[in-house]
Amino acid sequence: TYFHQLAVLVGIVKAHIRNYLDLLFDLVHDFWNPDSTLQLTITSLVEAIAIAVEGEFKAFLPRLLQEILRTFDGDFSASKISDKRRANLLRLIKAFYVFGTSVEEYMHLVLPVIDKCFERADAPYDLRSTALQTIGLLCRKVNFSDNASQIIHPLIRTLAAGDSELQAIAMQTLCALVLQFGADY
Repeated sequence: TYFHQLAVLVGIVKAHIRNYLDLLFDLVHDFWNPDSTLQLTITSLVEAIAIAVEGEFKAFLPRLLQEILRTFDGDFSASKISDKRRANLLRLIKAFYVFGTSVEEYMHLVLPVIDKCFERADAPYDLRSTALQTIGLLCRKVNFSDNASQIIHPLIRTLAAGDSELQAIAMQTLCALVLQFGADY
């Protein structure tokens, strides 16, 4: 598709895409639709841009983040979520890691969405585990010291829920937080 070709092009030209960022993001915003079959490839394009321009990506994040967070509105229960929506949500959760330090100042908006994904007992397992793993991975890129309670309390509730596989992932995430916080933990 067109967006896939753009993502490949951005991956090739890398930082030289800077002059076209406004046009690319206008295109992304025009076609952003969480229920679209294009959503996965649009997300791939956004990830490619984030990798290519690194810190400059931060300027485009506020408007994009509004659309991404709206994608997470609605019911996550396994019985009501379509396969297409689940795939889109999984990809967007992973995209937060790709955005890296650019998303740091927006963690107060992003964390509740990720927490909601892994705390919902009726959500699909892959959505819950990916959300937990993403928090652990983000610990390596983003300083969570201002958001400690926003992360730790949902993790503790996940540990108390009793799903042994999710408990193991939650423990790994808590260990990553301990490493980041050090004595402040």
